[in-house]
Amino acid sequence: MSELKKKILALRNSVLNHECDIVNVLFNAHVVAKTFGFNDFDDWITTELDGYQNGARIPEYRHFQGVLKAGDSYNHWVIADFCDAELEQQISEQVLVDPISKIVSLSNKDYDNRLILSLPEQLQATLNSVFQNRYCTQFALFIPTDVLVNIVNAVKREIIDWTIKIEAENINRDNMQRTSDWQKSEKNVQQTVKNYGSGTIIIIGHGATVGSIAGNNNQVNFNYEDLRKTMSAVESAIEEDTGLSEDDKKSARELLADINSKIEKQAKPTVIQILLKAFKDFLIGAGSCVVAGLILA
Repeated sequence: MSELKKKILALRNSVLNHECDIVNVLFNAHVVAKTFGFNDFDDWITTELDGYQNGARIPEYRHFQGVLKAGDSYNHWVIADFCDAELEQQISEQVLVDPISKIVSLSNKDYDNRLILSLPEQLQATLNSVFQNRYCTQFALFIPTDVLVNIVNAVKREIIDWTIKIEAENINRDNMQRTSDWQKSEKNVQQTVKNYGSGTIIIIGHGATVGSIAGNNNQVNFNYEDLRKTMSAVESAIEEDTGLSEDDKKSARELLADINSKIEKQAKPTVIQILLKAFKDFLIGAGSCVVAGLILA
């Protein structure tokens, strides 16, 4: 196993750990990206660590929809009843540009399911003018706390997707090299796969083709529908597994959602293969060997 692949797998396993420290993972990813020359990925890592400043492009997952409320000196808040829909949209649709460390810190605190974003004085004056002092002078944007959790999860997903992409590229490169070596050797070893039943066998092997063999003497072809059915069975087994903790079940659902998304989009077999292998390793690590056995990866 190459040094790059070891680093990639270590990164992915760190993210899949339900006790994942995403800031620490990003620092480790920064080292990998710098060492192996993945400059674009490192630019994204640096921006997440430092915050989105100086005109940096802000990713979609950092956009959110807040709720504008008006309050009084007794800290009583009511939803501001807007007549100007365009102005309301401009105020309520915002972005979070803070470093990921601050977002993680805020997401770990108990804010009674809400966060309050104060508004600049100039905007406060504009709102007072719009509402003609119907409210007691102060306005703020209320942010659901799940916005913060969603940002952290999106960063985790970005790292996982990047590791899958790099590993898939390396697999393709290795396959091309093996093909070249085979052609140079001028040896042709024919292999035959037979299926003597009428059922369907899903084959997902490390370094092998992802596909299905259906019926007698059929060719090996990738079958997304069969994979979809297999993942449905895995999903049911996870929910019924009393040995899995709720945290592990939550992580398993997220991984399963990624796999199902790739199946629906009919992603490349090598990409799905890597996801399935990671999913199976996670289930084994979580102690769910029976469910893991359903995945022939």
